[in-house]
This record gives sequence, structure tokens and C-alpha cells, in this order.
Amino acid sequence: MRSSLVIIASLSLFLSGVTFAYPSPCLQHIEKFTDGDALQLQECYLNDTHIPDLLAYLADHKEIKKLYLRYNRISNKGAIALASNTNITTLDISWNNVGINGINALAANSTLTSLDVSGQGLGENAAISLAKSQSLNEIKIGSNPIGDKGVIALSKDPIVTSLDISQTKITPVAIDAVAKMKNLKHLVISYNNIGDPEISTLTQLAHLQSLNVSWNKISSKGAKAVASLPNLSILNIASNHIGTDGALTLANMQQLDYLDMSRNSIGPEGASAFSSHPRLTTLNISDNPIQSTGMIELAKNIRLQSLNVNNIRLDMAGIIAISQMTKLTSLYINENHLADDGAIWLANMHQLLYLSVDSNQITDKGIKIIANMPALKQLSAFYNQISNDGANALLQNQSLTDLDLGYNNVGDMGTVNVPNNLHLVSLNLTSNQITDEGAMILARNHTLTRLNLMLNHIGTSGLNALSKNMDIPFIYTEWNNGYGRSVCYHQ
Repeated sequence: MRSSLVIIASLSLFLSGVTFAYPSPCLQHIEKFTDGDALQLQECYLNDTHIPDLLAYLADHKEIKKLYLRYNRISNKGAIALASNTNITTLDISWNNVGINGINALAANSTLTSLDVSGQGLGENAAISLAKSQSLNEIKIGSNPIGDKGVIALSKDPIVTSLDISQTKITPVAIDAVAKMKNLKHLVISYNNIGDPEISTLTQLAHLQSLNVSWNKISSKGAKAVASLPNLSILNIASNHIGTDGALTLANMQQLDYLDMSRNSIGPEGASAFSSHPRLTTLNISDNPIQSTGMIELAKNIRLQSLNVNNIRLDMAGIIAISQMTKLTSLYINENHLADDGAIWLANMHQLLYLSVDSNQITDKGIKIIANMPALKQLSAFYNQISNDGANALLQNQSLTDLDLGYNNVGDMGTVNVPNNLHLVSLNLTSNQITDEGAMILARNHTLTRLNLMLNHIGTSGLNALSKNMDIPFIYTEWNNGYGRSVCYHQ
């Protein structure tokens, strides 16, 4: 296999809208991005020149029904070409450069049932065009200034059951229109300066099953209105002002399966109210002053499977309570001053599949105990005090597939177990102490699909070794010894 290292020396040039004719590492290793009926090509540096090859692959793989192209460089030309495909039913082309001509083409595609065009700078005409679609029942057009006219047009589409209009610069006039969508089941309306009166208007949506109203200005009064929705099972009300009283109201929603009420000034009593909730399986109460008092009560909940308690001011009593929650499979407990003693308690949770312990002053002593957790698949230990011994212990764990050790003290000798790890697919070593020697060791691994080595001390010989020897789509090596933005492309 011939390999080459393409250095994108100027990030401003990359973002300027220029179309580069370079090989796509994702397309060259496309089988690594296929997951059942889905093709995951997010952040793959794709532009319009790559779309013909992508379409050719799709033509030969009719089993692929879902295509994810988020965060690429696709414009109208590429979108128009994609619209010719008659097999894909779900397309995420958000955060690209698609304009009104591309939107018109996609709206005319009669196969698509779900389309995400968020973050394109689109106006009301794009929304009006999508509202004319004969097949789309899910439209995501958030982070576009479509305004009231655009939302009102979408509200008149009788087949839309799922709508994302977050951050669209709307007023209560648009909220009134949305409230009349009798078939709507899923609504995202975050970042729209919505208050309690607008939330009360939305209670007309009796069939709503999921609602995201995060980053608005909802108080406990608005939480009470939300609680009146009879079929709501998924609620994101993060970053509002519901307080403890609002949390107590939401705890009475017996049908909830998923709840995010992070950043809402909720105290211990608000968390305690969910200790006996009959259905809740996923709860995010991060960035609230819950403290161990609330956590000890919440830990009595025997149904929770995923829990986010980042930055809730825990002491050891609260950490111990969490460690005894035997049904949890996902735990996010960043910024809670765990240190090694807390990490050792968490290591008793042998059932955990996903664990995040970022910013917790954990050293090799604690992380070496965590390394023995038998079921762990993903671990984030970003910004701790982990060095070579801790990294080597983790890299001997053959259940891990994703490991984030960014901003620690891992040096070249902390990479020695990477070549022999046959299960790891994603490794982040941003801002450690890796030099050319460590890069050459890493280059012997053949299972990784993503490797992040930004902000280390890798020179030309290390970068060349990575490029020539690793069968990997992307290696991020920004800012190593004066190099600018650089990505290894394999041919």
C-alpha cells in the first residue's frame, strides 16, 4: 500500500470554501465506517469531488439505508448528486455548505423519509421547500435562521412527525403554529429564548413523545406545564431555571424513560425525588448542587442504567453510594474530585460498559484498578495525572474499544501495549509526552481507526512512520513541533 502524508498547513484555507481534490481516507477504508444498514462518514473531509465515488459504493450496497455526512465540505453540487440516489431513506448532511439549490433537490427526492440539514445558514425558503416534500416525516433544520415564516411553512406539512427547529430565530407566532401540529411526536426547540408562556402553548401537542427545550428560560412553572404532556417519555430540559421545585414536579411524570435536567440549580431534594421513579432508565443531573445528600437517596433507584453526575459536588459518601448501583451500565462522573480512592470504589462496578472520569485527579494507582474492569468498552480519563504505568495497564484491557487519555502525562513507554491490543479502535493521546519513538510504536497497531496525537512532540520521522505503516483512515497530529494542521492520508 502506498502512503502519503498530506499537510494542511493553513486551517483558514481549509475553512475558506476552497474545494480540494485530495483522496478521501474514509472512502478508501469505507468498510470500516459501515455499521449494518448505516454508513457513518462524519468528519471525513469529504467534498463534492468525493460524491461520485460514494454514490458508486452505495449503488453496489443496497443494504445501506442510512447515510451520515455531518461535518464535511459538501455544497450544492454534492447535495444535488446525492439527491439522485433512490435507496437511502435517512440522510444527515448537517454542518456542510448546502444552499437552496441543494435543498430543493433533496426535497424532491421521494425516497428520503428523514433529512438533517442543520447548520447551513439556510433561510426561510429552504424550510418552505422542505415543507413541500411528499416523503419526509422527519426534518431537522436547526441552527438555521429560518425564522417564523420557515417554521410556519413546516408546521403545515401534515406528514411531519419529527421536527428539529432549534436555534432558528423564532417568536411566539411560530410556537403557536407548531402547537397545532397534531401529528407531531418528536420536537427539538432548544436555543430559542422560550419561556413559560410558550411552553404552556406547546401542551396542545398531546401526542408528543419526546421534547427537547434545553437552553431556554423555563422556570418551575414551565416544568409544571411540561409535566401535563401525557405521552412524553423523553425530556431534555437542560440549562433552564426549573430549580428544585421544577424537579419535584417532573418526578411525578411516571411515564418518563429519559430525563436531562442538567444545569438547572437543582438541590439535593430534587434528585432524591427520583429515587423510586418506576420507569426512568437514563438521567442527567450534572452541574447541579446535588451533593452527596441527594446522591445517596437517588442511588436507591434500582432501574437507572445510565447516569450523568458530572460536577455535582460529591464527597466519598456519594461516590460509595454510586458504586453500589448495580444496574448502571453507563456512568459519567467528571469533575467530582474522585482521586484514587474514588476511582477504586468505582472499579467495583464490574457491569459498567461506559465510564467517564475526566478531571478527577486520578493517578496511576487508581487507573490501574479501573483497568481491571472486565466489561468496560469505553473509558474517558481526560485531564488526570496518568503516566506510563497507568496507560500500559489500560492498554492491556482487551475489552476496551475506545480510550481517551488526553491531557495526561503519557510518554513513549506508555504506548508499548498498543501494537498488541487487538480490540482498540479509537485512542486519544492529545497533549501528552509522545515523541518520534512513541509514534513508531503506535504505528505497529492495525486495529485503530482513529488516533489523536495533537499537541505532542512528534517530528518528521514519527509522522512518516504513522503515515506509512498504519492502515487507518485518520491520524490527527496537529501542532507537533511546529507543524500546523496535519492528517495522514493512506493510498
